[in-house]
Amino acid sequence: MSAGTVGDISRTTRRIIEVATRRLDRPVAVVATIDREGVLFSDPRYRASDAAIESIGDLYLWAVCSRAAEASIAARCTERVSEGLDIWSNTYRSTGNPINDSQLVPAIQAVDLACAVASPERCARWRKWTLDLALRGDQFYGTIKPTDGRYANNWASWRLLIRGMAGAVGDDPSLVRSTRDLVTSHVARNLMADGSSVDFTQRDALHYHVYNLLPLVQLALFVPDAVDPASATAIESGLSFLRPFVLGERTHVEYAQTTVAFDLQRKQAGDPAFANALWNPKEARPLLLLARTRFATVRPWTIALVDEDYAPRIKQLAALLEP
Repeated sequence: MSAGTVGDISRTTRRIIEVATRRLDRPVAVVATIDREGVLFSDPRYRASDAAIESIGDLYLWAVCSRAAEASIAARCTERVSEGLDIWSNTYRSTGNPINDSQLVPAIQAVDLACAVASPERCARWRKWTLDLALRGDQFYGTIKPTDGRYANNWASWRLLIRGMAGAVGDDPSLVRSTRDLVTSHVARNLMADGSSVDFTQRDALHYHVYNLLPLVQLALFVPDAVDPASATAIESGLSFLRPFVLGERTHVEYAQTTVAFDLQRKQAGDPAFANALWNPKEARPLLLLARTRFATVRPWTIALVDEDYAPRIKQLAALLEP
């Protein structure tokens, strides 16, 4: 690890502690189930879920603070993350829908961090809840036919990230091994030889290509044993597919030929994210900043992305993972 990387880790960790400290008095918002998939952005359920998702971000910040801050602040952060994880693990009950559960990734990471400063009993409860997310996902997929598109698109990508992370954080090696087998078959269906994805074909949107790659890249970073070399190569090809669009050599009008009716419904409801507008390469910044740490071929054409304009969690993860 270079001196520059060590400096980046120190700087990003200090930033997280600063933000975590400012948020120590914020209440923990929680919902019994996150309800965003298939829900219009103007729906009260969507808004309630958004408030809970912001609170999940606080859990990660407090967990880092509990491990890295000076003693008095760390103690307060330990209190808050423990309280928050207790509330979430006692309240949230997954339906197995991986799009809704995708928002829990920072909470799973918070469990991993906070277990080091929690009682064994508390940690066991949190890990059990984390493993239950994987179980619920398996049950959900057990109710749909193998020919269902959700076996091949971003739904499966997010499901496998949650499953792999749950196995790693919940200390279940067999779950990680079985996830690896599922990833191998999924990536073969999900990513084409040219790097394009099923999601790009169906939605005619680079937004969904990025959204599909984000869990696959995170899986390769956070649970490397769940991604075999061939799958990693395919993921790297999926990243390379973005290169001409990121560099401005090509442009793309989003959703112009989407085959998904809900995309049109959201457009008609006035959701700006689903307008037929040119794709903005800024959408790919968090994905590519993380991808740079694992996929060397991405680095030369993403150098312009290396700056301070990122959420603290993404900046810290990128610094921690930098080889």
